[in-house]
Amino acid sequence: MVGSAEIREYIISLFDQVRKRGEDACILVSGDIHREMGLQNRMPNVCGVMYSLIKFSYEILETTPSGLSSTIKIRYQLT
Repeated sequence: MVGSAEIREYIISLFDQVRKRGEDACILVSGDIHREMGLQNRMPNVCGVMYSLIKFSYEILETTPSGLSSTIKIRYQLT
């Protein structure tokens, strides 16, 4: 079963890819991560990890009242 640690590793790998392209910001959508990782019923985990990446400056672009949906969109500043 995939847990928060694996989701965090996946997101960090996405950040690394963005940096290698010379970009300094990354916009992630929770539903995209969930789908790309082939997860089922792990949306709360994905959203929780996205919100927990506090070492990066981030801006929440889209959210819902629960904050745990496939439409959560966050821009991370990677510099």
